[in-house]
Amino acid sequence: MNDPRFHFSRPIVILLSVMILFVSLPTRSEPLDKVQNKAENGDIQAQLELAHAYQKDGLKKNTQQILYWYTRAAATGNNQAQYELGLWFEKQQPTPDLIQASVWYQIAAEHHYPQAEEAYSRVLELQFNQRRARQISAIQQLDLASDDSHIPQPISPPPEQYNAIRTDIIIIVTVLLFALLYTVVKRSRRQKESQHIYKLKSDTARLTRQLHQLSKKHNLQQKQMVKMHTQLQKEQQQGKESRLNTACAVLGYSPDNLPDDNTLKLRYKKLCRIYHPDAGGSSSEMQRLNAAVKLISKYKKNS
Repeated sequence: MNDPRFHFSRPIVILLSVMILFVSLPTRSEPLDKVQNKAENGDIQAQLELAHAYQKDGLKKNTQQILYWYTRAAATGNNQAQYELGLWFEKQQPTPDLIQASVWYQIAAEHHYPQAEEAYSRVLELQFNQRRARQISAIQQLDLASDDSHIPQPISPPPEQYNAIRTDIIIIVTVLLFALLYTVVKRSRRQKESQHIYKLKSDTARLTRQLHQLSKKHNLQQKQMVKMHTQLQKEQQQGKESRLNTACAVLGYSPDNLPDDNTLKLRYKKLCRIYHPDAGGSSSEMQRLNAAVKLISKYKKNS
């Protein structure tokens, strides 16, 4: 599963699966067949109802069918479908896909869909807490290296984590564009109305631009994560050089590039919001932060 060729082939496998769904669909009861016909003819509510049916215990769950009908409904600009698609990604087990969930929540929230706005804020808070936990863990590892006089080997996240972000975006763009293309072709054959074709093409371009912008944001965040990880590796390799190095690492500075007093006070206030016990931190973290500020201030006065 760690072979890069596997990640490269995932979009192709999903695309071929969706194409197979167009050709052959399972036989169901008469009412469900009517819903199926309405959904294929572009009825958004029928598409959502069909996606819900695949999630119920009454039908055998089919992840490809659920993803296809939710995506097709969301591609039309329906805020409810966009919200439910984001909810589906968020509830995936065993590992929720918070990145793709935030993408669809944000699209629906931009049109002031209340449930999507609340869900988007919730997912952003979860992602922030995860990043904060990793940062605190990294600082604790640095302290452990200084106290025990040993340098822990830096733990590098597997490259598959970075590749997965790009791969998942490629998957959703591929499925979305294919669903929209299928809708355009089928409506053009049945209705032959240029205004519908223009609207669908406009929706395709709009959603593609939105996904492109969100993709750029995720790529920027990925670069920042790589940069932070590289910096952390350099600090861990330096090991225990001096108490000043440890104090500077806690505040995010280096002995060769110390800030002025005002900047140091501002950085101290910001870190207090993280390490203070009332903000979810602990007394030991505040003691370490206070000791670091005193040490740097004393060093600047004597230098």
